[in-house]
Amino acid sequence: INMSHMHAEELDGWVRAARAAAAAEGAPVAVVVDLSGPKLRVGSLPDGRMALAEKAVLILGRDLPVSHPEILADIRPGQRILLDDGNLELEGLGAVGDGFQVRVKVGGLLLQGKGINLPDTDLRLPAVTEKDLVDLAAAVKAQVDYVSISFVQRADDLQTARRAALATGPCPRLIAKIEKPAAVERFEEILAIADGIMVARGDLGVEVPPARVPVLQKQFISRANAEGKTIITATQMLESMIHNPRPTRAEASDVANAVWDGTDTVMLSGETAIGKYPVETVRMMREIITEAEKAASPRREVYHGKTRAHALAAAAVEAAEELHAAAIVAITVSGYTAQMVAQRRPRVPLIAAVPDEHTRSCLSLVWGVTPVALPWQGNSAEFLGVLETVLLKSGSLKAGDTVVIISGSTKLRGTDYFMKIHDIGK
Repeated sequence: INMSHMHAEELDGWVRAARAAAAAEGAPVAVVVDLSGPKLRVGSLPDGRMALAEKAVLILGRDLPVSHPEILADIRPGQRILLDDGNLELEGLGAVGDGFQVRVKVGGLLLQGKGINLPDTDLRLPAVTEKDLVDLAAAVKAQVDYVSISFVQRADDLQTARRAALATGPCPRLIAKIEKPAAVERFEEILAIADGIMVARGDLGVEVPPARVPVLQKQFISRANAEGKTIITATQMLESMIHNPRPTRAEASDVANAVWDGTDTVMLSGETAIGKYPVETVRMMREIITEAEKAASPRREVYHGKTRAHALAAAAVEAAEELHAAAIVAITVSGYTAQMVAQRRPRVPLIAAVPDEHTRSCLSLVWGVTPVALPWQGNSAEFLGVLETVLLKSGSLKAGDTVVIISGSTKLRGTDYFMKIHDIGK
């Protein structure tokens, strides 16, 4: 749910609609709220437009108004100022009073309201705006599953959002959108703090050379996989379907390659927000994912974690594949144990038994997990009996199936950190 296009008071209705649709389908669906972040845009222009002649000199903040004048103090001589998704380019010359003098390097017609990108500038502008704080409070109240933070440049941007959310209530899981060169440079510190990562290829492709974007996408996915963090690949995946009923071959390949890279999730934007074929687009993306998964080579990355959950996950995957088990069942409070199993891309189905609908919804953004929410009560034997009954009724398993059951740290008596090979119905 993109907060750039709505007010905070509208959010609860959209979340309720999403929850109702998910319940009707019996499917876990994660609700992600995308905060707007600071929007750097060209201000009002005479007649709404301005012709920029190559080599012309003008002053940002005077001749060319900007939505956030405070950014002018951060620009340095020689740095690039990109306008209109990079179609126009200015070069910084130096500060002039309360403005900043620039020279036009790539000219053309500029319309007011067009975006401004500063790929060479480390901006002090906060990632979380006053509007974002209001929207974040509404997201907490609506009990959404994830909030994605725009304009992230450093780990502290996420900490600011987390502190603001906690002042209102339980903090949703936070996704860092990687769309700035500063975020690329500080990716490791951001990854350590974030609950998930979004490769926001639209703005990223303006701020860094387009040739680097596929390489960065692969690197980000690989690192997020290694840390067991959710990774979303987004923007322009099936862009042509905004207007056309079928995607280009290149777009189909783009989605498939993201799957083969190891992304947990692929995301649609304008295709479903304003497109003429939203349902057909989702159906097409699902078909591409399904075909890509069929052709995917088994991935066998070696991850050396230091936690018990890492060790249990590694043992469970090896045991399940050696035994040709019907499934791995991860009993998990937060979803972490299931994520550690998913990280290893097992060749058998992965079922996560969780205590609440929130965790069930969150795990729908994790590769290969079928989450099941059920009451957590009694001792381990009683709980496993209830779990077996639920899985049989759902059709996930049948009598006689062999499963590998693992558990992380839980509140159930006798279920902390164990692995069990179990035959259903025996």
